[in-house]
Amino acid sequence: MDHTDEYIKEISEKIDSKKEYYVEISNKIWEFAEPRFQEYRSSELLQHVLKQAGFSIKADLAGEKTAFIAEYGSGKPVIAFLGEFDALPGLSQKADVAERIPVHTDSCGHGCGHQLIGTGTLASAIALKDFMKEHNLQGTIRYYGCPAEENAGGKAFLVRDGYFNDCDLALCWHPEQGRRACYGSTKANFRVFFTFHGTSAHASMCPELGRSALDAVELMDVGVNYMREHMIDEARIHYAIT
Repeated sequence: MDHTDEYIKEISEKIDSKKEYYVEISNKIWEFAEPRFQEYRSSELLQHVLKQAGFSIKADLAGEKTAFIAEYGSGKPVIAFLGEFDALPGLSQKADVAERIPVHTDSCGHGCGHQLIGTGTLASAIALKDFMKEHNLQGTIRYYGCPAEENAGGKAFLVRDGYFNDCDLALCWHPEQGRRACYGSTKANFRVFFTFHGTSAHASMCPELGRSALDAVELMDVGVNYMREHMIDEARIHYAIT
């Protein structure tokens, strides 16, 4: 007999019974509004909640101070829940209003709901843990605290250092205007910084002794743009001169 609907109902009720608790956590992360790799209070709050729920914690991972893994259970399958909690520069916003009202003009804010993503996956991990415990099910649940989702790809460092090697499944979610489950692939992201150093020389007396860093930047920019003709359609190149 298929008990799927029954199980979904039971897990959903576990989450709904703590609705106000999770809303409070989400609101706190919204107020913290910490940028990439500086999500200290957000990370600490999520770790505290998971520890209270019976998870063991490993923190400060892959060179990321705010990265952590909370784990419950043992054996297979190993199910990962991906939590995000970083905010973005310049997106400070007053809560509960639909118009643009910054709290502080140059401060960070949660532009696409990372306070919800971090809290929603937290609620899922805890509900599944309680369900497994009550039904005496074997398996491992992990909540991955993933910093710097925007503009730095914090998960990539966790992958690089092998923290996902034994996972059977990794789940995440994102606020949308409708409900749907997705399975697919996305473009890989590789971010590189180039710094050019020039050599000063008198522009009138001995310009031949100088080396222009600006010329190097412009030549590289033009050269990379010429490469676009010879790249696969799926590839993208974006750049900024900072």
